[in-house]
Amino acid sequence: IRTHMVDKLRFCLKTRFRLLFNYFFILILRKIHRFHMLNMRSYFTLILMLLLSSLLCLAQNFTSDNYTMDYVTMDNGLRHNYVDNIFQDHRGFIWFSTGNGLSRYDGYEFVHYTMDSFPVKLKGNFVHEACEDDFGRLWIVSDGGLDVLSISEQKLVNLFQDKGAENYPFLRQPVLNILKDSKGNFWLFSVNTLYNIVLNGKGKIETISKLLVGNH
Repeated sequence: IRTHMVDKLRFCLKTRFRLLFNYFFILILRKIHRFHMLNMRSYFTLILMLLLSSLLCLAQNFTSDNYTMDYVTMDNGLRHNYVDNIFQDHRGFIWFSTGNGLSRYDGYEFVHYTMDSFPVKLKGNFVHEACEDDFGRLWIVSDGGLDVLSISEQKLVNLFQDKGAENYPFLRQPVLNILKDSKGNFWLFSVNTLYNIVLNGKGKIETISKLLVGNH
Protein backbone atom coordinates (compact mmCIF):
# COMPACT_ATOMS: atom_id res chain seq x y z
CA ILE A 1 0.00 0.00 0.00
CA ARG A 2 2.85 2.37 0.90
CA THR A 3 4.54 1.75 -2.48
CA HIS A 4 1.27 2.45 -4.28
CA MET A 5 0.88 5.77 -2.43
CA VAL A 6 4.46 6.81 -3.25
CA ASP A 7 3.99 5.99 -6.95
CA LYS A 8 0.71 7.90 -7.01
CA LEU A 9 2.36 10.94 -5.35
CA ARG A 10 5.18 10.89 -7.89
CA PHE A 11 2.70 10.73 -10.75
CA CYS A 12 0.70 13.67 -9.36
CA LEU A 13 3.83 15.80 -8.87
CA LYS A 14 5.05 14.97 -12.36
CA THR A 15 1.67 15.89 -13.85
CA ARG A 16 1.47 19.21 -11.99
CA PHE A 17 5.04 20.09 -12.97
CA ARG A 18 4.24 19.44 -16.63
CA LEU A 19 1.11 21.61 -16.46
CA LEU A 20 3.06 24.41 -14.77
CA PHE A 21 5.81 24.18 -17.39
CA ASN A 22 3.25 24.39 -20.20
CA TYR A 23 1.65 27.45 -18.59
CA PHE A 24 4.93 29.39 -18.38
CA PHE A 25 5.91 28.29 -21.88
CA ILE A 26 2.64 29.74 -23.23
CA LEU A 27 3.40 33.04 -21.49
CA ILE A 28 6.83 33.11 -23.14
CA LEU A 29 5.27 32.37 -26.54
CA ARG A 30 2.87 35.29 -26.11
CA LYS A 31 5.76 37.65 -25.41
CA ILE A 32 7.70 36.35 -28.41
CA HIS A 33 4.65 36.75 -30.63
CA ARG A 34 4.09 40.28 -29.33
CA PHE A 35 7.53 41.28 -30.60
CA HIS A 36 6.80 39.72 -34.02
CA MET A 37 9.44 37.04 -33.57
CA LEU A 38 6.96 34.24 -34.37
CA ASN A 39 4.41 34.14 -37.21
CA MET A 40 0.72 33.63 -36.48
CA ARG A 41 0.46 30.07 -37.82
CA SER A 42 3.44 28.76 -35.85
CA TYR A 43 2.21 30.56 -32.73
CA PHE A 44 -1.24 28.94 -32.77
CA THR A 45 0.23 25.52 -33.66
CA LEU A 46 2.47 25.58 -30.60
CA ILE A 47 -0.37 26.81 -28.38
CA LEU A 48 -2.64 24.00 -29.62
CA MET A 49 0.04 21.37 -28.99
CA LEU A 50 0.59 22.61 -25.44
CA LEU A 51 -3.15 22.66 -24.71
CA LEU A 52 -3.53 19.10 -25.96
CA SER A 53 -0.59 18.03 -23.81
CA SER A 54 -2.21 19.65 -20.77
CA LEU A 55 -5.53 17.93 -21.42
CA LEU A 56 -3.73 14.60 -21.72
CA CYS A 57 -2.07 15.16 -18.35
CA LEU A 58 -5.42 15.95 -16.73
CA ALA A 59 -6.99 12.85 -18.26
CA GLN A 60 -4.18 10.64 -16.98
CA ASN A 61 -4.46 12.19 -13.53
CA PHE A 62 -8.24 11.65 -13.45
CA THR A 63 -7.85 8.02 -14.48
CA SER A 64 -5.22 7.29 -11.88
CA ASP A 65 -7.33 8.82 -9.11
CA ASN A 66 -10.56 6.96 -9.87
CA TYR A 67 -9.57 3.42 -10.81
CA THR A 68 -7.85 0.81 -8.70
CA MET A 69 -6.95 -2.80 -9.42
CA ASP A 70 -7.51 -5.60 -6.95
CA TYR A 71 -7.43 -9.41 -7.08
CA VAL A 72 -9.59 -12.13 -5.58
CA THR A 73 -8.20 -15.67 -5.35
CA MET A 74 -8.77 -18.87 -3.41
CA ASP A 75 -6.73 -17.30 -0.61
CA ASN A 76 -9.57 -14.77 -0.23
CA GLY A 77 -12.26 -17.47 -0.24
CA LEU A 78 -12.93 -17.99 -3.95
CA ARG A 79 -14.12 -21.55 -4.56
CA HIS A 80 -11.84 -22.24 -7.53
CA ASN A 81 -9.17 -20.34 -9.48
CA TYR A 82 -10.79 -21.28 -12.81
CA VAL A 83 -13.53 -18.70 -13.44
CA ASP A 84 -15.65 -19.17 -16.55
CA ASN A 85 -17.87 -16.13 -16.07
CA ILE A 86 -18.44 -13.12 -13.78
CA PHE A 87 -21.87 -11.53 -13.36
CA GLN A 88 -23.25 -8.68 -11.20
CA ASP A 89 -26.92 -8.80 -10.18
CA HIS A 90 -29.30 -5.89 -9.49
CA ARG A 91 -28.32 -5.82 -5.81
CA GLY A 92 -24.62 -5.47 -6.58
CA PHE A 93 -23.56 -9.01 -5.69
CA ILE A 94 -20.81 -10.49 -7.85
CA TRP A 95 -21.33 -14.09 -9.00
CA PHE A 96 -18.30 -16.15 -10.05
CA SER A 97 -19.00 -19.22 -12.19
CA THR A 98 -16.09 -21.51 -11.38
CA GLY A 99 -14.86 -25.04 -11.94
CA ASN A 100 -16.05 -25.99 -8.47
CA GLY A 101 -19.40 -24.29 -7.96
CA LEU A 102 -20.93 -20.83 -7.99
CA SER A 103 -19.52 -18.18 -5.63
CA ARG A 104 -21.40 -15.03 -4.56
CA TYR A 105 -19.25 -12.13 -3.38
CA ASP A 106 -20.45 -9.02 -1.54
CA GLY A 107 -17.07 -7.31 -1.40
CA TYR A 108 -16.19 -8.83 1.96
CA GLU A 109 -16.98 -12.54 1.98
CA PHE A 110 -18.18 -15.41 -0.21
CA VAL A 111 -21.25 -17.63 -0.23
CA HIS A 112 -20.79 -20.84 -2.22
CA TYR A 113 -23.30 -22.97 -4.12
CA THR A 114 -22.38 -26.51 -5.15
CA MET A 115 -23.91 -29.96 -5.46
CA ASP A 116 -23.33 -30.41 -1.72
CA SER A 117 -24.26 -26.95 -0.39
CA PHE A 118 -27.27 -26.36 1.86
CA PRO A 119 -30.03 -25.36 1.43
CA VAL A 120 -29.35 -24.71 -2.26
CA LYS A 121 -27.89 -27.66 -4.18
CA LEU A 122 -26.90 -27.20 -7.81
CA LYS A 123 -27.12 -29.89 -10.47
CA GLY A 124 -23.45 -29.56 -11.34
CA ASN A 125 -20.24 -28.24 -9.82
CA PHE A 126 -18.68 -27.00 -13.06
CA VAL A 127 -20.68 -23.80 -13.50
CA HIS A 128 -20.32 -22.08 -16.86
CA GLU A 129 -22.45 -18.99 -16.51
CA ALA A 130 -25.11 -17.17 -14.47
CA CYS A 131 -27.60 -14.58 -15.69
CA GLU A 132 -30.43 -12.71 -13.95
CA ASP A 133 -33.94 -12.39 -15.39
CA ASP A 134 -36.30 -9.44 -14.97
CA PHE A 135 -37.93 -11.06 -11.93
CA GLY A 136 -34.93 -11.31 -9.59
CA ARG A 137 -34.03 -14.89 -10.42
CA LEU A 138 -30.61 -16.18 -11.30
CA TRP A 139 -30.39 -18.67 -14.17
CA ILE A 140 -27.39 -20.92 -13.60
CA VAL A 141 -25.99 -23.26 -16.25
CA SER A 142 -23.51 -26.01 -15.43
CA ASP A 143 -22.36 -29.44 -16.51
CA GLY A 144 -25.44 -30.83 -14.74
CA GLY A 145 -28.02 -28.66 -16.49
CA LEU A 146 -30.06 -25.55 -15.70
CA ASP A 147 -30.93 -24.28 -12.21
CA VAL A 148 -33.04 -21.20 -11.44
CA LEU A 149 -32.38 -19.50 -8.10
CA SER A 150 -34.59 -16.91 -6.41
CA ILE A 151 -32.05 -14.34 -5.23
CA SER A 152 -34.24 -12.81 -2.51
CA GLU A 153 -35.58 -16.12 -1.14
CA GLN A 154 -32.34 -18.05 -1.62
CA LYS A 155 -34.06 -21.15 -2.95
CA LEU A 156 -34.35 -22.96 -6.25
CA VAL A 157 -37.58 -22.52 -8.22
CA ASN A 158 -39.07 -24.95 -10.73
CA LEU A 159 -40.38 -23.06 -13.73
CA PHE A 160 -40.81 -26.16 -15.86
CA GLN A 161 -43.13 -28.31 -13.75
CA ASP A 162 -46.17 -27.37 -15.87
CA LYS A 163 -44.26 -27.79 -19.14
CA GLY A 164 -43.26 -31.43 -18.84
CA ALA A 165 -39.70 -31.24 -17.56
CA GLU A 166 -38.88 -34.65 -19.04
CA ASN A 167 -39.22 -33.12 -22.51
CA TYR A 168 -36.35 -30.67 -22.00
CA PRO A 169 -32.89 -32.31 -21.84
CA PHE A 170 -31.18 -29.04 -20.86
CA LEU A 171 -32.58 -29.53 -17.35
CA ARG A 172 -30.31 -32.55 -16.84
CA GLN A 173 -27.64 -32.29 -19.53
CA PRO A 174 -24.64 -29.91 -19.73
CA VAL A 175 -25.47 -26.33 -20.72
CA LEU A 176 -22.50 -24.31 -21.95
CA ASN A 177 -23.95 -20.85 -22.49
CA ILE A 178 -26.92 -18.68 -21.55
CA LEU A 179 -27.91 -15.25 -22.86
CA LYS A 180 -30.75 -12.88 -22.02
CA ASP A 181 -31.94 -10.82 -24.99
CA SER A 182 -33.39 -7.31 -25.05
CA LYS A 183 -36.92 -8.67 -24.51
CA GLY A 184 -35.95 -10.49 -21.32
CA ASN A 185 -36.07 -13.95 -22.91
CA PHE A 186 -33.32 -16.56 -22.67
CA TRP A 187 -31.17 -18.48 -25.12
CA LEU A 188 -29.45 -21.69 -23.99
CA PHE A 189 -26.90 -23.80 -25.80
CA SER A 190 -26.81 -27.47 -24.76
CA VAL A 191 -25.56 -30.59 -26.58
CA ASN A 192 -25.69 -29.21 -30.16
CA THR A 193 -29.09 -27.61 -29.52
CA LEU A 194 -30.02 -23.95 -29.16
CA TYR A 195 -33.09 -23.29 -27.00
CA ASN A 196 -35.17 -20.11 -26.83
CA ILE A 197 -37.22 -19.66 -23.64
CA VAL A 198 -39.86 -16.93 -23.73
CA LEU A 199 -41.26 -15.55 -20.46
CA ASN A 200 -44.60 -13.81 -20.02
CA GLY A 201 -45.26 -10.66 -17.98
CA LYS A 202 -45.55 -12.67 -14.76
CA GLY A 203 -42.23 -14.41 -15.18
CA LYS A 204 -43.70 -17.77 -16.16
CA ILE A 205 -42.59 -19.72 -19.22
CA GLU A 206 -44.73 -19.02 -22.25
CA THR A 207 -42.98 -20.96 -24.99
CA ILE A 208 -39.85 -23.06 -25.52
CA SER A 209 -38.44 -23.58 -28.99
CA LYS A 210 -35.26 -25.27 -30.14
CA LEU A 211 -32.89 -25.32 -33.08
CA LEU A 212 -30.51 -28.20 -33.78
CA VAL A 213 -26.93 -27.14 -34.43
CA GLY A 214 -24.71 -29.49 -36.45
CA ASN A 215 -21.27 -30.64 -35.30
CA HIS A 216 -18.32 -28.66 -36.55
